[in-house]
Amino acid sequence: MTYFVSSFDDTNIEKPSDATPWSGITIIANSPGVDKTGIYVDLVELFGIACEDSKWIITKYPYGYLYENENMDSIHVDSSELSKTCKPYRTEIKRFYCDGNDEKLFQER
Repeated sequence: MTYFVSSFDDTNIEKPSDATPWSGITIIANSPGVDKTGIYVDLVELFGIACEDSKWIITKYPYGYLYENENMDSIHVDSSELSKTCKPYRTEIKRFYCDGNDEKLFQER
C-alpha cells in the first residue's frame, strides 16, 4: 500500500477528538481494503504535491486519511468529509511508503 505519514502538528486538518495523543495522520493512496495502488500512479498530480517553503506539501486527499483512536483502531476519514468545508487543507509530508519499498524520501529537518 502506498501512503504518506505526517503528524497533526504538521497539517491544518483538525485532530479528531478521539485520536490518541500520539496518533499521526496517514494519507492513503487507494481505497481502504485495496492493497496496491497500481502499476503507475502520478502521485504528484493525484495528491497535489508541491514544494512550499522548502517542504513537500500534500494539498489533495482523494482517498481521505487514517488516524488511530483511543481503542487503537485505525479510523478512516473519507475525502467527502474533508470536502464539506471550503478550507484548503495542507499537510507536510514527513514519511513516504510506496507499495513495499520503505523509503525516507522526505526527511524531517
